[in-house]
Amino acid sequence: MLTTIEADDLLQQLRVVATANHPRRRDWWRRRLSRLPARELVWLDGRARAATWTEGPLGPSQTWSAVDLEHPDGLAAAAASLHPDGWLRERAVAAMRRSSRRYVVAFLALRTVDHVPNVRDAALSAVLQRTTVAEGAVCLPVLHALSRRRFGLHALHAYSRALFDRNGLQAAHALLDSADVATRRAAYAAWLEEGQPAHQTIWKRIRREADQISRQLLCHAYIAAAPVDLVRERLLHGGSVDGRLLALRTLDDADFDETDLRRRLLDRSSRVRDAARVRAAAAGLPVAQTYLRTWREGPPAIEAAAVLDGLRETGQHLDPAALQPCLSSGSARIRLAALRLLHTDPEQCRLLLGLLHDSSPKVTRAAAHALHHVPSVRYADLADAASSPQPWTRQAAWTVRRALGSWERVHSNLELITSADSDLANAARVDILAWLDHGAARTWTEPTQQQRAVIAAAVQSDILDNDIRRRLAFHAGLPQPALRWVDASDALGTEIAVHGQPGDILLYPTNIVAKRWVAHEYGFLPTLVAAALERLGQIRDASERSHSDKPFELGWWSA
Repeated sequence: MLTTIEADDLLQQLRVVATANHPRRRDWWRRRLSRLPARELVWLDGRARAATWTEGPLGPSQTWSAVDLEHPDGLAAAAASLHPDGWLRERAVAAMRRSSRRYVVAFLALRTVDHVPNVRDAALSAVLQRTTVAEGAVCLPVLHALSRRRFGLHALHAYSRALFDRNGLQAAHALLDSADVATRRAAYAAWLEEGQPAHQTIWKRIRREADQISRQLLCHAYIAAAPVDLVRERLLHGGSVDGRLLALRTLDDADFDETDLRRRLLDRSSRVRDAARVRAAAAGLPVAQTYLRTWREGPPAIEAAAVLDGLRETGQHLDPAALQPCLSSGSARIRLAALRLLHTDPEQCRLLLGLLHDSSPKVTRAAAHALHHVPSVRYADLADAASSPQPWTRQAAWTVRRALGSWERVHSNLELITSADSDLANAARVDILAWLDHGAARTWTEPTQQQRAVIAAAVQSDILDNDIRRRLAFHAGLPQPALRWVDASDALGTEIAVHGQPGDILLYPTNIVAKRWVAHEYGFLPTLVAAALERLGQIRDASERSHSDKPFELGWWSA
């Protein structure tokens, strides 16, 4: 997907090419626009008319007054159809209506949801005349992308009806391999409803299809068309989770036997196991006893995790000693299933702390989640995990420490801010800000001596911004630190000011100057400097009268 900057840059380049006469460049841009995915084209259309205090990326409408929108390649008309000026868009739609270029149909489709009635009606009338199979493959993805807009659903239904009325199943067959998922789903629905394909053909499509919803449509049709034995072999016991689910929910009771249900009770997918338990209970099969019996008989390694998950899902527990071999298994999936089945209590604290060092991140996260419910765990208990070479173990130690209490959260964040792990250091810095904004006001306890020492060291260091240092000192009951000189920047990284001790300030009025430069104003600097000096004098006088050391708040900043 194009970023905002990429989309704006593309539109600016498109304006230059579309308003000039460079045949090679125009041909290259025409091919590029024809390859744009539908959703990127819709995003590009929105960016072309985004509200901004400067002119848009396509320039003022006067730029297009001398441009030949009737050029045979259709590039100028396609670019002009994105412009904010409604009169220009109307001219562009009229020009595209006479163009024979296929990619122009996508730009006509964009205008079928235009807020200007004249533009919208003309565009819809034009696309309803472009209903060949090739044109439908270009137009339908855009209409599907616009279907949730006002007028979008009407345009989609009108065009789909016109396309299939003219081409019938030929259109559906051609769109089955569309790169656009929504178009492919609509094509499958029409193909299965009208074409009544053979089950062998449907099965080939199931094996090729990657979209989940399309695959479910195909599986429904396959169950209705194929013999039961094939459905059991290919869907009920096949590799697709969707196929196994649909077979369990759709087949009649007479089509199952006990072996089929037992196999699905041990399925890797929790959704399939859940559906199998419903069918097994309806058939009178004792589900909980089946899991227990399978466990006692010693399931093969490939089924052990499913058996443990089934025991947990049916509300059963095993003795921790019985789970020890599973917790040390070579399979991460078995270790994870055994850990989830383990009943967490203070006696398991040491075991869970050890599992934080597991080689599988999933097992480590599950162990951290379990430690949240163990009241006996202490901050120091996680020291080894916090210094582990494994990043997911350090992450788990941080999450557990954060949950121990408010000051433990601050303590763990301050320890990590200088970490070599940049991701964890950034997360800790963000969490300190979140605590100051939301958690600090709800903290009724005092920090311990160790926690106060850590906070005092951080407040006196240069690892935190002035505002964070002052607020941390206030909440911890420490003396307010002196301000240090820092660079202040805006959202784009432009230097705005440098401030130090209260009363000292050096301004970089970039925003004020930039607006006046863009507006082509001249001679404003003397007046601006005089106003700034006067305002700073007022702020300094007010600060001295109130004896306040609060940082300045410049109310005229965005003038």
